[in-house]
Amino acid sequence: MTAIHKIHDDLLWHIFLLNANLNDIYTLKAVYQPGQEPIRHRYSPLTITRRTSQVCTRWRHLILRSSSIWGRLIHLDCLDQVTDQWRMEVLMRSGDAPLEIKGDTVGYIMEDFFFFLLATEWERIRWLDVRMSNDYEFEDDAWGPLSHPAPALEYFNLQFYTVGGKPLHLDTHLFGGDAPSLRAFHSTSIHFSPFSPWISQLRHLTLLAPASAIQMLASISQMTHLQSLRIVGCQKTDSENRPNPPRRFSLPCLKHLVLEGSFTSVVLIMDSIASVSEQCSLSLKLVGLTNVNVPDSKEVTYYKHIFERYSRSYSQDAGPESFCLHMDSHHFLFYNNRNTTSELIYRADVQASKHFHIVPFMQLLSRTVMTYPVKGITHLELGLPPYNRPFLKDISHVLLDFVSLKTLLIKDMKTLLTIRNIQRESHLFPSLSIIQVVAQDKLDAALIQDYLNLRKDMGAPIKCLDLTFTSSQYFGNLTILEHFAGLQLLWCNEGNPDEVTRYTCGNPRSRILSFGRVS
Repeated sequence: MTAIHKIHDDLLWHIFLLNANLNDIYTLKAVYQPGQEPIRHRYSPLTITRRTSQVCTRWRHLILRSSSIWGRLIHLDCLDQVTDQWRMEVLMRSGDAPLEIKGDTVGYIMEDFFFFLLATEWERIRWLDVRMSNDYEFEDDAWGPLSHPAPALEYFNLQFYTVGGKPLHLDTHLFGGDAPSLRAFHSTSIHFSPFSPWISQLRHLTLLAPASAIQMLASISQMTHLQSLRIVGCQKTDSENRPNPPRRFSLPCLKHLVLEGSFTSVVLIMDSIASVSEQCSLSLKLVGLTNVNVPDSKEVTYYKHIFERYSRSYSQDAGPESFCLHMDSHHFLFYNNRNTTSELIYRADVQASKHFHIVPFMQLLSRTVMTYPVKGITHLELGLPPYNRPFLKDISHVLLDFVSLKTLLIKDMKTLLTIRNIQRESHLFPSLSIIQVVAQDKLDAALIQDYLNLRKDMGAPIKCLDLTFTSSQYFGNLTILEHFAGLQLLWCNEGNPDEVTRYTCGNPRSRILSFGRVS
């Protein structure tokens, strides 16, 4: 008897159950030989389970009589056959076990099957994770089961989009007010009463902000076990000035906070939460800034205090950090893009209204969303607009605080041009020693030379120019860099991108840096 036949049935069953619970089917691509079926079929838990049941008689009997395995396999992406035969077979094999329904409803066949499951199996649905997108709206009675008690429901994620974009209004009737096992609710497509009885037991919540922020915050204040919170569509407050301080509450277990909406409404929510767990990630998408609501210094101080509450614990835990900073006339993006010591996230994505400029808000943003101590940042990916003198002063005030920066990554020559113009007037990045260039266009050797000279003159020369992320077809003639003796130049060979060439400049007669004409 081979070793695999000696495995006990209980252990085999547990392995089969793990396979049925796989969610990221794409991680299995390297395990199997490519076939002819669509990838979502070939590596889905349903297909893996079906093929496992065909290995031998013993395995088949074990899998077929396990309704709990089949109850986890209601994957809509893999049940879109023309006829109902296989869909109903899978449902029959699930017996009376709790159901996990997942996937996208593409086409009327899957829509009909999904609504059939809601109508006939609602009371035993434990996990619902479904996305729908249509050019039309569904009849109200199709959603009727959502108003019934959900005794088995533990996880609910329903996203549906129609041309009109209207959310579903279930008011006080969602789950009939009775979902005793529910721990995660995610939907920006459903409006419901913020005082539903099952809300206080949630650990994870995603919702579309209601018209009344006060009611929403009162409801959230009761969720003392909440671990992640995402609110989208936060609307402007009645006044664009500093709002009245809300009643504060604590969410001691909160580890992930994601807010999307207007600046003032997002700050209102942040201010309402007096304290979170010691390690709480913060991700913000702030939209709709206009030139009519530029805050004064007193308001900036108020906002700064709020942001500091969230960034303080992050900065204490993260240590030396790598960030991305992108600024242009309508966009400000600041986030950590490499962190080996922590899973914490700090991200702020700010967008001005279409016809307004973000420059008037630069002081506000640099003193609020950048309350993370930038003086400790050692790696920065930077994107800046082309040289624009009115904008340059505001940018320089932001960049001057990066005194510990050692490695700078830029994605185009426009960013280097702006940095050079700031460098001419300011002592920028005193600790910088490495520049990485990730370009999709010709390198400007004269501009690079000019910047390197500026660094040399300020007594802080660049030691390494890393071009390994730029194709050598964009290099052109870089022999002018030979004048910087000791400068390390790194690049990948065009024929073998895994082979890195390390070259030390200093030989004016060498032609090794002449890469030919750029077409």
